[in-house]
Amino acid sequence: MPVPGPSCNKGKQCPEPDRDFMRDPSSDNPPPEPKNSKKKKSRKKKPKDSDSNDSGDDSDPSSRHRPQNFEPAVMADYHSWEATPLFLLHWEEFVYELKENFGPVDAEEDAEEDLEDLKMGSNHYVTKYFIAFAKYKARTQFNDKGYYHVVKNTLPNRILDDLAKIYPKPKTYELLHQIVLQIDQHYWQSHHEESR
Repeated sequence: MPVPGPSCNKGKQCPEPDRDFMRDPSSDNPPPEPKNSKKKKSRKKKPKDSDSNDSGDDSDPSSRHRPQNFEPAVMADYHSWEATPLFLLHWEEFVYELKENFGPVDAEEDAEEDLEDLKMGSNHYVTKYFIAFAKYKARTQFNDKGYYHVVKNTLPNRILDDLAKIYPKPKTYELLHQIVLQIDQHYWQSHHEESR
């Protein structure tokens, strides 16, 4: 990103230097990078505060990031990168820690994102997709057209091809749901008969 101020090339702005001004100069090691940006699935659920004892003992490493200890951890002055918790070095980790400790900001928004991220593979049964879809649908407030388009945009080509042959087209989510179930049932029935 260009830095405002004096230019170095005849009226053009200079790019920002590749230095990290927040880095401890005594440490020559770069900060550890997160291994995977989607850590949500690989992490184990932490026990809730009500499940653990509230003795206030900070010797337990898992208690270091409880809500009551979150502010001191953020405000502390760490002497090196190794001593600094990962959630203070990487944004994804910070957001994860906030959600783990304080819950989602908007549970409905999280359900909407999960609903939109839900995919159906070409070799999957549509019933499994609709079961997962119903779980998120119960926590969202889309209208009928919204659910209709979410489902239609995630269907595999084998179902979309058969859906294109149907006239009149289903206009509501419920009709689409019923027709897609019939198409998928017919597909798997013929698939099993061919394999005999």
